[in-house]
Amino acid sequence: MSIVDMDFTGLYLCFEDAQKKALEIDRPVLAAFSCSVATVDTLSLLEKAQHSKGPYAFWESRHPSVSMFGWGGEIEISTMGEARFTAMQSAWRLLLQTAVCHGPLSPRLVGGFRFDVNGGKDRHWQDFPDASMSLYKVLVVHTPDRDWLLCHCSVEPDADLSALVASYKQHIECLCQSEKKAAHDSSDCVLIETMNAGQWQSKVRLAVGEIQRQVFKKVVLARSVQQVHDQPINTAALIRTLRGGSQAHLFAFRRGSSCFVGATPERLVCVLNGSLHTHALAGTTRRDEDPATDRHLGEALLNSGKERHEHALVVEAIRNALTPLVSELVITQEPTLHYLPKVQHLSTPICARVKEGVSLLSIVEAMHPTPAVAGHTREAALDYIREHEQLDRGWYAAPLGWIDAQDSGDFVVGLRSTLVSGVNCYLFAGCGIVSDSDPDQEYQETCLKLSGLQEAIINSCRPVMSGLPA
Repeated sequence: MSIVDMDFTGLYLCFEDAQKKALEIDRPVLAAFSCSVATVDTLSLLEKAQHSKGPYAFWESRHPSVSMFGWGGEIEISTMGEARFTAMQSAWRLLLQTAVCHGPLSPRLVGGFRFDVNGGKDRHWQDFPDASMSLYKVLVVHTPDRDWLLCHCSVEPDADLSALVASYKQHIECLCQSEKKAAHDSSDCVLIETMNAGQWQSKVRLAVGEIQRQVFKKVVLARSVQQVHDQPINTAALIRTLRGGSQAHLFAFRRGSSCFVGATPERLVCVLNGSLHTHALAGTTRRDEDPATDRHLGEALLNSGKERHEHALVVEAIRNALTPLVSELVITQEPTLHYLPKVQHLSTPICARVKEGVSLLSIVEAMHPTPAVAGHTREAALDYIREHEQLDRGWYAAPLGWIDAQDSGDFVVGLRSTLVSGVNCYLFAGCGIVSDSDPDQEYQETCLKLSGLQEAIINSCRPVMSGLPA
């Protein structure tokens, strides 16, 4: 059954049960209805939805392989301040207490968090609050085994159920029948750097001095560049380009007039039925087209004392964060190489069982930010970043993901990313600074990390057309 041919009787019955409960408690009730549908390419839905108004979220993860597209904000939970994770968890539990669910999938909340609520605030991040997770009106979930349609609705005690169901039917048909547009043929852009190479290298040199004085062991410094194009960026075409060139996790969150897009190699934490998976990812070198040279670069990375030290700090911090929250913690003894098109990283797989009563969001809070994106020790590194980095990271390097009613979910770290706002792209990249870091090499590493996304943006500006699968 395709999503446009679905039987809406089940949706009506779900709304009807929700309304009965809403009348009993005299307040709106969350209704969640799910059913299996024919295979749908979620990226095709994104390509159609981006030309309409309203929020959406695209998500595609690896291991497990899950792709989602949600559009039409039905319920949004926004929280502020340092307690944003705890407040989000409390609001989510309160919403679920009276929820009515029909079908195999439970309600699924999707969204993200700011990297640092105490950092500076730039105007271009104004649509992205400290924490925001949404129940989308319609969410399509694609897995290797089956595809699902999940509808969320806040049902009022006096709701007109027939009109409500009709609005969902129209919402689905409007998206699936809309015309897709080609990407703009727009490869020309102007690059604006708020900080030149010498200025940023001076910051690295200063940080190295602080580390050598043992103020902290590591700090991650990021920088941003702005690309101004001659036509608005087609975010769906950008995601399609990123999808074809990497095994990274993909995301696109549109809020207001901006969309945060990326292809991140780093998972923060994935929990499915109480089983936890994550990895430490730190230590970087470039890739090379020649296999022998590429292999030599990887071997040098594995044998680098500086890179192994940086990586070990991340492993240690994750171990310390998880130990009170999990059992059966298993950390691989030696790192392996994690390959991406432009760079390769050191990676150490980590798995565990979540202790009873521990929520996924409490694990996210305990782990964020890891030394891979902030430094070690955490608070000293964050204080240094706030004072010296001079950059509003917004949702860059922050937790992005989803959580369901069973406390299963998946969060990644928003790296290799860009904030797209019309013709403007704000791109972000950073690297870990330790005691023997070389400022020029660290700057070149940020250039290397930026280059993959910059090339993808240029390539995505070529016309792309494809239809929704039958």
